[in-house]
Amino acid sequence: MNITRIIKYKLLFILLLLLMINPLFAREIQYKVYGNVTNASYNIPVINHEVYISVDSSMGAIPYYNVVLTDSTGFYADTISLPEGFTGILHVSTNDPCSGHMIDKYASLNPANTIIEIDFLVCDSGNICTAAFSAFPLSQNPYTIQFLDESTGNPNIWFWDFGDGTSSTEQNPLHRFSDSSMYYICLSIANDSTGCQDIVCDSVYAGEIPCIALFTYSAIPANPLKIQFIDLSTGDINFLEWQFGDGTASNEINPIHIYASPGIYRVCLTVQNTDSLSNCFDVFCDSVFVSDTILCSASFKIALDTTSNIPYRYFFLDRSAGTPDSWYWDFGDGTTSIKQNPIHEYQEEGTYTVCLIIMNNFYPVCYDSTCKVVTTKNYFNLGGFAFSGDNPINNPVSTSDTGIIYLYRVYSGNKILALDTNTFYEYGYYWFTNILEGNYIVKIKLTSNSLHYNDFLPTYHLGHSHWQDALIIPMHDSNSFHVHTHLIPLPGSNPGIGTISGYVVRNFEDQVEGNDISSGTEIILMDDTGQPLDFSFADTNGYFIFSNIELGKYTLYAEATGMYTIPVLVTLSQTTPVIDTITLNLYDHYVIGTVEYPYIQHLKVGNIYPNPVKDLIQFELEIIKPQALSISVIDIYGRELIKSISTYQGGKHLITIHSDQLSGGLYILSIKTQDGKIVVYKKFVK
Repeated sequence: MNITRIIKYKLLFILLLLLMINPLFAREIQYKVYGNVTNASYNIPVINHEVYISVDSSMGAIPYYNVVLTDSTGFYADTISLPEGFTGILHVSTNDPCSGHMIDKYASLNPANTIIEIDFLVCDSGNICTAAFSAFPLSQNPYTIQFLDESTGNPNIWFWDFGDGTSSTEQNPLHRFSDSSMYYICLSIANDSTGCQDIVCDSVYAGEIPCIALFTYSAIPANPLKIQFIDLSTGDINFLEWQFGDGTASNEINPIHIYASPGIYRVCLTVQNTDSLSNCFDVFCDSVFVSDTILCSASFKIALDTTSNIPYRYFFLDRSAGTPDSWYWDFGDGTTSIKQNPIHEYQEEGTYTVCLIIMNNFYPVCYDSTCKVVTTKNYFNLGGFAFSGDNPINNPVSTSDTGIIYLYRVYSGNKILALDTNTFYEYGYYWFTNILEGNYIVKIKLTSNSLHYNDFLPTYHLGHSHWQDALIIPMHDSNSFHVHTHLIPLPGSNPGIGTISGYVVRNFEDQVEGNDISSGTEIILMDDTGQPLDFSFADTNGYFIFSNIELGKYTLYAEATGMYTIPVLVTLSQTTPVIDTITLNLYDHYVIGTVEYPYIQHLKVGNIYPNPVKDLIQFELEIIKPQALSISVIDIYGRELIKSISTYQGGKHLITIHSDQLSGGLYILSIKTQDGKIVVYKKFVK
């Protein structure tokens, strides 16, 4: 008597008892439950699919349970008879073959709701084929093998490759092999209406064969110490013996053995034919790993994508221990994945609970799950004007210029990564959207087809030629729409007969040997005081050249954002008007240069104190010769908030600036000579 029949008999007894206790239950109400099960991917009916129907009673008992199958149209139906006055919940469920999860739906049962329609959308096995087959030699002719298709997923196309140069498109072919041998058989299946396809291959022996001992095993999930052994031996065998490696044995064909403790056991299966006329005898041994704990431990890491401009994009990295072979991710926003290391983009900011389920359905069987909470980071917008002189480019009138803005993200340890670029021309205003909270620097240059391309040096915010001097833009609390940058004007070098050329090479710490060329690097040509005169870019071979320049002293500098270099001093004279042996080295680590610009030697500035400042900004200033200096305080948006111009005599000076009008934040102290050259700057916090 099966379990369904037992349940029905018990339910009948309960109902009869209720009828005897209360005559009000003598009248019954019939409930009609029906619906369709449909393949969501292909919009086709799912046939012969089990639907589970039950009723949950408020009295604690289960007064009804049944299993029905869908018909050829995916339709199912059932009729439930319950006593009048009964209160309870209808529970209808079915299995989703793709995910393996049950889909549960509920409805209230009451006299006003006797006809209930519940439909299901599943990923039916109609679009998931699993190829499988078995093979049996004919007893009268072991060279002839009967192949039986055991595939699932309703395939209607079969292709057999028998491994001997022949094939068949029958579902269950009978094939004769010419020689005794082991053949590698492959079965390919497909369904031309659902698009499913799969392939499976296995070895099959044809001809007269001796005994071959073989077995497989798997742990019982509920008790990992309990191992199921499956005999896979072939040949004319009438005796077998298992040695489980713990001093016990068995003569069962497929025994289940319980080990007393975890460990690695050497299990051997002996097969033979005890008939003295047969030479059938073989032994197969294998190491069996037995554990008393869960063999999987789910774990994962979450990494925010900080290298692209895609908001709310995360990398989910599986770090599970054990032997999982399948993964199921629930990202907490209604989407899932079965990849081991998926990439997921949330559509909006928020807090999400991410869960990972890992499984292994083969030995060693394991299952585990874990969850973590993800709170998305903040994203902001950044913009500003690019000034070429007193006005932004193309504003208020067109200057026939187009700008390119480069956005770099600054990481801890002074690591800088190029993040995004944008081309702009209208009104001289640039912008970036959806910038992850963090620290950034920007660099602006004109495109090569701009009218004033050669008149301005590629410039960092606020107005610096080197990335180490660029003002860091913190994006943590709000948008920044006033990150303005004044392009550095270039006076150009006077014409002459001189030429300077050479190569840019990279010297990185992880290089195995030699140097690498560095194409596209910006080369700045400066005079002997550090004033930029011209610029160029290294070609694909790392080569650069400045020609037709006057004789004199120059400084060459390789400017590559995030990399370090040592300036090179060059002197062109009547005897050496051409120098073509310059090497500018780029490093991915800090290096100490030997070049000091002469103008820096005329001015020394001490550290600001206290820092953070309160009501006063103080620092020491030492000048070699008298000169006029412009001292300014600038905010992170490039606005000049405090400015003073004074002439200072040679010697040391204590400079004091009142800062009580400044609000809290990051600022820069800028010191310029009378000709407008930025000599030095200091950062401070209020």
